[in-house]
Amino acid sequence: MLEPSPHDPATCYLAAHNYRLDDFRPYLFKTADYGQSWTRITDGIPEDDFTRVIREDPARRGLLYCGTETGLYVSFDDGGSWQRFQSNLPVCPIYDLVVKESDLVVATHGRSFWILDDLTPLRQFEPGQLDEPAYLYQPRPTVRMKVYHGFGSSVSGAVNYRWAGPLVYAAWVEELPTAVKEERPLDAGKNPPDGVIVTYYLRERPQGEVKLTFLDLAGNELRSFSSEKPADPLPELPKEKKPKEEPRLEKEAGFHRFVWDLRVAGAHRVVGDKSYEEYLAGPRVVPGTYQVRLTVGGQSWTQTFEVRRDPRIEATEGDLREQFDLLLRIRDKVSEAHDAINQIRSVRRQLGEWRQRIEAQDGRAELIEAASELEKRLTAIEEELIQPKMDDPRQFPWKLAARLAALTSFVESADSRPTQGEREVYATLAGAIDAQLGRLREALATDLAELNRRLAAAGVPGIVPRTALVPAGR
Repeated sequence: MLEPSPHDPATCYLAAHNYRLDDFRPYLFKTADYGQSWTRITDGIPEDDFTRVIREDPARRGLLYCGTETGLYVSFDDGGSWQRFQSNLPVCPIYDLVVKESDLVVATHGRSFWILDDLTPLRQFEPGQLDEPAYLYQPRPTVRMKVYHGFGSSVSGAVNYRWAGPLVYAAWVEELPTAVKEERPLDAGKNPPDGVIVTYYLRERPQGEVKLTFLDLAGNELRSFSSEKPADPLPELPKEKKPKEEPRLEKEAGFHRFVWDLRVAGAHRVVGDKSYEEYLAGPRVVPGTYQVRLTVGGQSWTQTFEVRRDPRIEATEGDLREQFDLLLRIRDKVSEAHDAINQIRSVRRQLGEWRQRIEAQDGRAELIEAASELEKRLTAIEEELIQPKMDDPRQFPWKLAARLAALTSFVESADSRPTQGEREVYATLAGAIDAQLGRLREALATDLAELNRRLAAAGVPGIVPRTALVPAGR
């Protein structure tokens, strides 16, 4: 087969085979003078691995791909040398190759199609990068698309059935050591990653943390990820009560890929409550130019990348900005409510522990009564903000925080400007939450302050209204 160079009209490549005559040698040739002379370019390909196809990358001159009887090869120096580029491609004959935008589509014999998503790192690769302690490749432009992944959460270590439009497919889901859930469809092709693909290189395994930080052009941090598992702030909670872990970065020597789902940090969590966790993810950023920063061993590497608007939608960038702003307001108000709930539960827990220590002592009845009244007041506020009986098999109604969090699913159900109804629901629920937060501030400033004054007079340590912050997750 012949492959005219997309970069130079005088250059052409040829791939041939002669295996039918028991000649299994690879045959690859290049001309740079309109076919007047040809040079063999097979260095690096084994002598018994015959060739079928050669293609040049349309975005980088001299970047060649070759398909043989056993797999895939790549050359960064216009065929001067080749190296195996198998990745997770099974050993199989390669009959044809095509570069589609920034993906490599491989036609195999017996293994259907295999697609290498994102050729960007290959197009940017230079041998000198391997001598650097680390290197961050510039991500390709990412289209901000709303991809439907079905409903409900997936179960790791089992076959899950998912909706894909009008179809249902089966997929094995496995949770990796990096807290990333990997889905492997069993009866369908695997879609490309949904988000910004970030590729980075580590020359050797660093002793400390590897960190990726996503920022806007002004340098404001949007989301960050680390290779280190954070200390568990809630070790007493069973695993099923703990919030979902943030994905972690790999830090072994070599090349790594991380996918950012375009979402900023989500709302704060309520300690031990996962009843509506699916509504607490942060919103997706709007189209625009952003930055990603890799930090390793005190050194940083930064690249910019573009998030593009889905060309199929009618919403303007102004519409998407309004949607993003409303989702941020919902997230922040839900975080305020959750912080208040955590604070109430912290005070009530301290009150319970304090009462157990002194209820048998004489002369403490008035203090115990004051503590009981404060506890009742705080409980009334809590029960307006959250449903404490959510684990009960009976269907108790959702309260303010959950109702506001659920509004997220309606606002981001389509790429469009928020409706007037959504704005009104937000205003109503946010106002009701603010009223309860005001009641809480008043209770802490009056009842709790008075109780602490009386406790101090009695020589008893006071109650500290801490906020047990559960960090935001996906």
